[in-house]
Amino acid sequence: MQKEAARLGYHVIGLMYVNGGPRLAIACGIAADPNACWEDTHLENLDGIHRNRSVVDVNVPNSIYNRLRKLLAYLAANYPEEGWSRFLAHGQPKWSRIAVGGHSQGGAQALTIAKLHAVARVVIFSSPPDAVRNEALLWVAAHVTPTARYWGLVHDRDPGFRSIRGSWGLIGMGAFGASVAPEASEPPYGFTHMLVTSVVPQGGSFSAGAHSAPVGDDFTPLSAEGTPLLRDAWCYMLGAREGDRDEGEDESGDERALGPFSDWSAPVNLGPVVNSRFDDHHPGISANGLSLYITSTRPGGSGIGTENIWVSQRESLHAPWGPPRNLGPVVNVPGSNTGVPNLSPDGHRMFFNSNRPGGFGLGDLYVSYRDDTEDDFAWQSAVNLGPKINDRRYEQCAPTYFEDEERGVTSLYFCSFNRPPPDGLGDYDIFVSTLGPDGMFGPGALVRELSSPFRDTRTALRSDGREMFITSNRPGSIGKLDIWVSTRKTTSDPWSTPIDVGPVVNAKGVRQGAPALSADGTTMYFYSDGRPDGLGGRDLYVTTRTTLKD
Repeated sequence: MQKEAARLGYHVIGLMYVNGGPRLAIACGIAADPNACWEDTHLENLDGIHRNRSVVDVNVPNSIYNRLRKLLAYLAANYPEEGWSRFLAHGQPKWSRIAVGGHSQGGAQALTIAKLHAVARVVIFSSPPDAVRNEALLWVAAHVTPTARYWGLVHDRDPGFRSIRGSWGLIGMGAFGASVAPEASEPPYGFTHMLVTSVVPQGGSFSAGAHSAPVGDDFTPLSAEGTPLLRDAWCYMLGAREGDRDEGEDESGDERALGPFSDWSAPVNLGPVVNSRFDDHHPGISANGLSLYITSTRPGGSGIGTENIWVSQRESLHAPWGPPRNLGPVVNVPGSNTGVPNLSPDGHRMFFNSNRPGGFGLGDLYVSYRDDTEDDFAWQSAVNLGPKINDRRYEQCAPTYFEDEERGVTSLYFCSFNRPPPDGLGDYDIFVSTLGPDGMFGPGALVRELSSPFRDTRTALRSDGREMFITSNRPGSIGKLDIWVSTRKTTSDPWSTPIDVGPVVNAKGVRQGAPALSADGTTMYFYSDGRPDGLGGRDLYVTTRTTLKD
């Protein structure tokens, strides 16, 4: 398998780790908290920090983190012509360039890394085996790495098949289609991320070989020529481009995580299930694309005409959206406006603005946290982001959260109204705040490249930080309010002068704005009013574009 990855152009490292094996399954199976037992064991393997519920004994020098860091530094220093330095940043692994994978417990270790770091790809075989009474464990559900970057292969006679498939469901891999038998099909397998095989293992024994047949040298079946029968499946999992764009540099040396893209399609109204005759606007989309958070004044909220956050859900990326449901009084305070949601990539945090009592400014930025990222109604009471970012003299609105892994900086873009020069340029302007070492966002700094003396508000930032969509009525707009776009070469560079996204998206004589961008950058939700197909008030629309091959 490692040889196949190298043939496809990967720089390949195979790291050993302490495999608890049957002892791990037995110990965690009878533990008071089986989920914590499994997770703590994987974490101790990863960082070498002892945890009471772990069943392995690993110190820091022998941890995966330490050995990988030192090995990459050694390879970069001794074999510079091979390009190992591109996998390091400031002496640490540059996870956005690293794909992780493994078989069985090795796959579980890969999942643990992907849970904590946004990696380029996750490839798992017969994994994760973590289970209690054949049921999947919840530790896999929350992860920083976008769901679109996970691929899995398992045998349908694997003793842990039920829990493995359950784990894949918790990760969200089912969003990309039903499972496919690779031996009965051919790449790209309908673009599924779940492959389930029923091939006969080497030796003919399913009881002995089903768990290792997907990838193990001693059990994976071979053709008459000695080629692994599942080789095409391996290549697909390792080389499929969907969801993984950090594949190198263009001729100028510019690293690209996403794109290039086609033009945007004609917008489509989300229809009467999502939209109402009231105002439905300022959306936010989850990283897995299955939850659409919206701002709405429809009945059923916390007060007549009051803006509330609602959520519409769907079963898969190709399924229709369901009716929006109000997030309830924990998020939506009665008598106050609450809206403009924006979710962190890991799905644990939702940022929004509100004019509820107890704030510092005329309108403040808040964040709500949830433990279970699969539960859209598990949000806890909102916390004000504090007086540094929320200036008592002004209104703060429309937060957009961004974690810049390349620079190690976390930022929050937002808009604010009528700040006088030199702090603002007039009307709404765009500002950015940086998360400090004290865990608080600092004062907002004007983003001059994105702001003008006209209205410049609600932003949407591509997940790689290189493309920003803004809402503006600056000169050159086609409608009364338009969506504009700005780009930058790297996250350290200034933004380009924004340009109107054009007449396909922006309709003449109406307002359109408040864009929300999918994690892969191919889908944009926004609101518009006054269009012929509108249902009344502001309606939500969607436009798409495709990723072009280099």
